[in-house]
Amino acid sequence: LVEWQIRVASGQPLPWEQTDVEFGGHAIEARLYAEDPDNGFLPATGPVLVWRPPSGEGIRVEDGIRAGDKITTDYDPLLAKIIARGDTRADAIRRLRGALAQTMLLGLKTNQSYLASILKQPAFVNGETTTIFLAEHPPEQKRPAGERALAVVAAALARYQMDADSGPGYWRNNPSTPMPYRFDVDGDEVSITVRPERWTPGEFAAVLSSGEKLSVTLYQYDGVDMTLVVDGVWRLLALAVSDDTWWVHVGTGAVRLMARPLLPEPHR
Repeated sequence: LVEWQIRVASGQPLPWEQTDVEFGGHAIEARLYAEDPDNGFLPATGPVLVWRPPSGEGIRVEDGIRAGDKITTDYDPLLAKIIARGDTRADAIRRLRGALAQTMLLGLKTNQSYLASILKQPAFVNGETTTIFLAEHPPEQKRPAGERALAVVAAALARYQMDADSGPGYWRNNPSTPMPYRFDVDGDEVSITVRPERWTPGEFAAVLSSGEKLSVTLYQYDGVDMTLVVDGVWRLLALAVSDDTWWVHVGTGAVRLMARPLLPEPHR
């Protein structure tokens, strides 16, 4: 590299011809931005509560953030470049999908799920990309209902654990009746009750306002990482909270939940 720089600076010819350059493999780069795809891709702001870039064979990350930073509008919203290399285009896409699923950024809106949805488009996989690709193949922007439900379950169990440790902050004369936890998710209000199963530590019966009933086992929660078994399926999640806003990493991105008050608003 030094020899090449010296030659370029001095005007000397390079020691190889264009025909000597051989191409091998494929690489695709995804740019992670602090922006809101649901709001015209406007820049997003907020604290970096958790940042865990991906790693693995063929994965390269160029970033400039760390947990504890605050993303503002003073700078460009580009947060990280995630690059995947493979022997074929299909290999590069597969690795980039895995890298995006592994990428964990909690605390603000990003285009992570939007990028992941593009990689699932058959036209993109087949290389049918043009300058009007997104207009002809708009990615799915709304989170799957299963991911939203899983995020609500995780946030409710985290709040339940917090209440068990320090109390909910109010007095009740019927503690055996489960208190519903309420969240705003993508503009919809969702409530959930979690009832501990008798004689079985860590097991809960969860009922969502949609009527969906889930059997949940909480194996581990350390304030960030959570391990659940939901209806027999293992789930590895991560959570972070700032004031009344919860962020749950599930699937290929973070779900934002706004916690509603546990008790009804008082009336005269």
